[in-house]
Amino acid sequence: MSRPGIFRPPPPRNEPVLGYEAGSPEREEVQERLKAMAAEPLEIPVVIGGEEIRTGDTFDAVMPHDKEQVLAHVHKAGAAEVDRAIAA
Repeated sequence: MSRPGIFRPPPPRNEPVLGYEAGSPEREEVQERLKAMAAEPLEIPVVIGGEEIRTGDTFDAVMPHDKEQVLAHVHKAGAAEVDRAIAA
């Protein structure tokens, strides 16, 4: 038992290590999430001072294991955005 001003945090515990074997629930969950992400590409803006800026000049972020599958359209920052970021 702790006394006033003396705290005893609980002992640390690591999360379980998952194997992701074929047919396991954790592997199925990852595969389903990848399918969902592939179906809805994100739009990632430039963020300067907490403000989202869409420059219109974008590149595609793709899945590392499937270069044909686009995950997101990422807006590029140009010189004007860099100057704004420095000022912010």
